[in-house]
Amino acid sequence: MRIFAIYGSSRGKGNSDLLTNIITDGLNCTRVYLKDYTIEPILDQRYEPGGFQPINDDHPQLVQEMLNHDMIVFATPLHWYSIPGKVKNFIDRWTMYFDDHNFKERMAEKEVLLVITGGDNPRVKGLTVVQQFHWICDFMDMTFFDYVIGEGNTQGEVRQDMEAMSKAEHLNHILRSRSRVSRPHTATTPASATPAVRPPAPENRPDPAQTAPERQRKTGMFRSLFTRGGNTRGGNGR
Repeated sequence: MRIFAIYGSSRGKGNSDLLTNIITDGLNCTRVYLKDYTIEPILDQRYEPGGFQPINDDHPQLVQEMLNHDMIVFATPLHWYSIPGKVKNFIDRWTMYFDDHNFKERMAEKEVLLVITGGDNPRVKGLTVVQQFHWICDFMDMTFFDYVIGEGNTQGEVRQDMEAMSKAEHLNHILRSRSRVSRPHTATTPASATPAVRPPAPENRPDPAQTAPERQRKTGMFRSLFTRGGNTRGGNGR
Protein backbone atom coordinates (compact mmCIF):
# COMPACT_ATOMS: atom_id res chain seq x y z
CA MET A 1 0.00 0.00 0.00
CA ARG A 2 1.26 3.45 -0.94
CA ILE A 3 -0.13 6.45 0.95
CA PHE A 4 -0.28 10.02 -0.35
CA ALA A 5 -0.58 12.44 2.59
CA ILE A 6 -1.75 15.95 1.72
CA TYR A 7 -1.02 18.48 4.46
CA GLY A 8 -3.31 21.50 4.21
CA SER A 9 -2.06 23.61 7.12
CA SER A 10 -0.53 26.97 6.24
CA ARG A 11 1.33 26.94 9.57
CA GLY A 12 3.23 23.71 9.19
CA LYS A 13 4.04 21.28 12.00
CA GLY A 14 0.59 21.86 13.42
CA ASN A 15 -1.94 19.56 15.04
CA SER A 16 -3.32 18.00 11.85
CA ASP A 17 0.28 17.29 10.80
CA LEU A 18 0.99 15.64 14.15
CA LEU A 19 -1.97 13.25 13.96
CA THR A 20 -1.23 12.40 10.34
CA ASN A 21 2.39 11.61 11.16
CA ILE A 22 1.22 9.19 13.86
CA ILE A 23 -1.23 7.51 11.47
CA THR A 24 1.36 7.07 8.72
CA ASP A 25 4.38 6.25 10.89
CA GLY A 26 6.35 3.32 9.51
CA LEU A 27 4.31 3.17 6.30
CA ASN A 28 5.16 3.80 2.67
CA CYS A 29 3.99 7.41 2.62
CA THR A 30 4.65 10.35 0.34
CA ARG A 31 4.13 13.68 2.11
CA VAL A 32 2.98 16.82 0.31
CA TYR A 33 2.72 20.19 2.08
CA LEU A 34 0.39 22.34 -0.01
CA LYS A 35 1.80 25.55 1.45
CA ASP A 36 4.99 24.85 -0.52
CA TYR A 37 3.21 24.72 -3.87
CA THR A 38 1.47 27.11 -6.23
CA ILE A 39 -2.11 26.00 -6.90
CA GLU A 40 -4.22 28.59 -8.67
CA PRO A 41 -8.02 28.75 -8.32
CA ILE A 42 -10.03 27.14 -11.08
CA LEU A 43 -11.63 29.20 -13.83
CA ASP A 44 -14.78 27.37 -14.86
CA GLN A 45 -14.45 26.74 -18.60
CA ARG A 46 -16.36 23.46 -18.75
CA TYR A 47 -18.76 24.75 -21.39
CA GLU A 48 -16.33 26.91 -23.36
CA PRO A 49 -15.58 25.74 -26.94
CA GLY A 50 -11.95 24.98 -26.12
CA GLY A 51 -12.64 23.63 -22.65
CA PHE A 52 -10.24 24.24 -19.79
CA GLN A 53 -7.01 26.01 -20.62
CA PRO A 54 -3.84 24.73 -18.91
CA ILE A 55 -2.67 26.58 -15.82
CA ASN A 56 1.05 26.87 -15.28
CA ASP A 57 1.37 25.81 -11.67
CA ASP A 58 2.17 22.72 -9.59
CA HIS A 59 -1.24 21.06 -9.64
CA PRO A 60 -0.78 18.63 -12.58
CA GLN A 61 2.46 17.35 -11.05
CA LEU A 62 0.78 16.71 -7.69
CA VAL A 63 -2.24 15.00 -9.24
CA GLN A 64 -0.04 12.74 -11.33
CA GLU A 65 1.90 11.76 -8.21
CA MET A 66 -1.32 11.24 -6.25
CA LEU A 67 -2.59 8.78 -8.85
CA ASN A 68 0.42 6.55 -8.21
CA HIS A 69 -0.82 5.81 -4.67
CA ASP A 70 -3.52 3.66 -3.13
CA MET A 71 -4.74 5.83 -0.25
CA ILE A 72 -5.07 9.61 0.06
CA VAL A 73 -4.84 11.18 3.52
CA PHE A 74 -6.20 14.72 3.76
CA ALA A 75 -4.77 16.47 6.83
CA THR A 76 -6.63 19.72 7.36
CA PRO A 77 -7.19 22.25 10.11
CA LEU A 78 -10.73 23.49 10.60
CA HIS A 79 -10.71 27.06 9.28
CA TRP A 80 -14.00 28.89 9.77
CA TYR A 81 -15.70 25.49 10.07
CA SER A 82 -14.45 24.35 6.69
CA ILE A 83 -11.25 23.30 4.92
CA PRO A 84 -8.51 25.82 4.05
CA GLY A 85 -8.64 27.47 0.63
CA LYS A 86 -5.51 25.69 -0.54
CA VAL A 87 -7.12 22.28 0.03
CA LYS A 88 -10.34 23.41 -1.66
CA ASN A 89 -8.39 24.68 -4.69
CA PHE A 90 -6.56 21.36 -4.93
CA ILE A 91 -9.85 19.45 -5.07
CA ASP A 92 -11.68 22.01 -7.25
CA ARG A 93 -9.03 21.63 -9.93
CA TRP A 94 -9.86 17.93 -10.36
CA THR A 95 -12.72 19.13 -12.57
CA MET A 96 -10.18 20.05 -15.24
CA TYR A 97 -9.40 16.38 -15.80
CA PHE A 98 -12.93 14.99 -16.08
CA ASP A 99 -12.73 14.78 -19.88
CA ASP A 100 -10.08 12.13 -19.33
CA HIS A 101 -12.15 9.12 -18.25
CA ASN A 102 -8.97 7.41 -17.08
CA PHE A 103 -8.67 10.05 -14.34
CA LYS A 104 -11.96 9.15 -12.65
CA GLU A 105 -11.31 5.46 -13.25
CA ARG A 106 -8.01 5.64 -11.38
CA MET A 107 -9.39 7.87 -8.64
CA ALA A 108 -12.13 5.28 -8.06
CA GLU A 109 -9.37 2.89 -6.94
CA LYS A 110 -8.36 5.16 -4.05
CA GLU A 111 -9.30 5.15 -0.40
CA VAL A 112 -9.57 8.41 1.53
CA LEU A 113 -8.69 9.02 5.17
CA LEU A 114 -9.53 12.41 6.68
CA VAL A 115 -7.71 14.12 9.57
CA ILE A 116 -9.27 17.28 11.04
CA THR A 117 -8.10 19.42 13.95
CA GLY A 118 -9.41 22.64 15.42
CA GLY A 119 -10.90 24.39 18.41
CA ASP A 120 -14.47 25.30 19.32
CA ASN A 121 -15.94 21.81 19.66
CA PRO A 122 -14.45 20.34 16.46
CA ARG A 123 -16.02 16.89 16.97
CA VAL A 124 -19.39 18.47 16.31
CA LYS A 125 -18.53 21.43 14.08
CA GLY A 126 -16.07 19.42 12.00
CA LEU A 127 -18.73 16.90 10.99
CA THR A 128 -19.77 19.11 8.07
CA VAL A 129 -16.28 18.55 6.61
CA VAL A 130 -16.61 14.80 7.16
CA GLN A 131 -19.92 14.88 5.29
CA GLN A 132 -18.33 16.96 2.53
CA PHE A 133 -15.66 14.32 1.97
CA HIS A 134 -18.26 11.55 2.04
CA TRP A 135 -20.01 13.31 -0.84
CA ILE A 136 -16.72 13.88 -2.69
CA CYS A 137 -15.87 10.20 -2.40
CA ASP A 138 -19.37 9.21 -3.47
CA PHE A 139 -19.16 11.39 -6.59
CA MET A 140 -15.68 10.08 -7.48
CA ASP A 141 -16.52 6.45 -6.60
CA MET A 142 -13.70 6.48 -4.05
CA THR A 143 -13.86 4.62 -0.74
CA PHE A 144 -14.12 6.76 2.39
CA PHE A 145 -11.95 4.74 4.75
CA ASP A 146 -12.21 6.64 8.05
CA TYR A 147 -11.68 9.96 9.79
CA VAL A 148 -10.27 11.34 13.02
CA ILE A 149 -11.06 14.71 14.59
CA GLY A 150 -8.74 16.19 17.18
CA GLU A 151 -9.06 19.26 19.39
CA GLY A 152 -6.23 21.76 19.52
CA ASN A 153 -5.35 25.30 18.45
CA THR A 154 -1.80 25.97 19.59
CA GLN A 155 1.00 23.88 18.16
CA GLY A 156 1.03 20.39 19.67
CA GLU A 157 -2.08 20.97 21.77
CA VAL A 158 -3.81 17.97 20.19
CA ARG A 159 -1.50 15.73 22.24
CA GLN A 160 -3.84 16.43 25.16
CA ASP A 161 -6.77 14.98 23.21
CA MET A 162 -6.35 11.37 24.22
CA GLU A 163 -9.32 10.19 22.15
CA ALA A 164 -7.81 11.58 18.94
CA MET A 165 -4.32 10.33 19.81
CA SER A 166 -5.67 6.86 20.56
CA LYS A 167 -7.60 6.69 17.30
CA ALA A 168 -4.56 7.88 15.31
CA GLU A 169 -2.47 5.09 16.84
CA HIS A 170 -5.27 2.58 16.18
CA LEU A 171 -5.45 3.61 12.52
CA ASN A 172 -1.67 3.24 12.25
CA HIS A 173 -1.96 -0.30 13.61
CA ILE A 174 -4.68 -1.15 11.07
CA LEU A 175 -2.72 0.28 8.14
CA ARG A 176 0.48 -1.48 9.22
CA SER A 177 -1.43 -4.77 9.34
CA ARG A 178 -2.89 -4.17 5.90
CA SER A 179 0.53 -3.29 4.50
CA ARG A 180 1.98 -6.56 5.80
CA VAL A 181 -0.83 -8.50 4.14
CA SER A 182 -0.59 -6.70 0.79
CA ARG A 183 3.22 -6.57 0.68
CA PRO A 184 4.47 -9.58 2.65
CA HIS A 185 7.97 -9.54 1.18
CA THR A 186 8.63 -5.80 1.24
CA ALA A 187 9.77 -3.89 4.30
CA THR A 188 7.84 -0.70 4.97
CA THR A 189 9.67 2.61 4.82
CA PRO A 190 9.87 4.59 8.07
CA ALA A 191 7.87 7.79 7.82
CA SER A 192 10.85 9.84 8.92
CA ALA A 193 12.85 8.52 5.98
CA THR A 194 10.16 8.95 3.32
CA PRO A 195 10.86 11.97 1.11
CA ALA A 196 8.17 14.50 0.39
CA VAL A 197 7.32 15.59 -3.13
CA ARG A 198 9.46 18.66 -3.67
CA PRO A 199 8.04 21.79 -5.30
CA PRO A 200 9.90 22.81 -8.47
CA ALA A 201 12.42 25.62 -8.19
CA PRO A 202 10.94 28.98 -9.24
CA GLU A 203 13.38 29.29 -12.13
CA ASN A 204 12.11 25.99 -13.55
CA ARG A 205 8.49 26.98 -13.67
CA PRO A 206 7.01 27.24 -17.20
CA ASP A 207 6.71 30.66 -18.79
CA PRO A 208 3.07 31.75 -18.40
CA ALA A 209 3.27 33.68 -21.68
CA GLN A 210 2.74 30.73 -24.00
CA THR A 211 1.83 30.59 -27.65
CA ALA A 212 -1.45 29.08 -28.81
CA PRO A 213 0.26 25.91 -30.12
CA GLU A 214 1.87 25.42 -26.73
CA ARG A 215 -1.51 25.75 -25.02
CA GLN A 216 -2.95 23.20 -27.42
CA ARG A 217 -0.07 20.85 -26.69
CA LYS A 218 -0.71 21.13 -22.97
CA THR A 219 -4.43 20.59 -23.44
CA GLY A 220 -3.54 17.32 -25.11
CA MET A 221 -1.27 16.58 -22.16
CA PHE A 222 -4.29 16.76 -19.81
CA ARG A 223 -5.96 14.02 -21.82
CA SER A 224 -2.94 11.73 -21.66
CA LEU A 225 -1.49 12.64 -18.27
CA PHE A 226 -3.38 10.00 -16.35
CA THR A 227 -3.03 7.01 -18.67
CA ARG A 228 -1.27 4.01 -17.23
CA GLY A 229 1.36 3.79 -19.93
CA GLY A 230 4.61 5.02 -18.41
CA ASN A 231 2.86 6.02 -15.19
CA THR A 232 1.92 2.68 -13.68
CA ARG A 233 0.10 2.93 -10.38
CA GLY A 234 2.36 2.02 -7.49
CA GLY A 235 1.64 -0.40 -4.68
CA ASN A 236 0.20 -3.87 -4.58
CA GLY A 237 -3.46 -3.16 -4.04
CA ARG A 238 -5.29 -1.46 -1.23
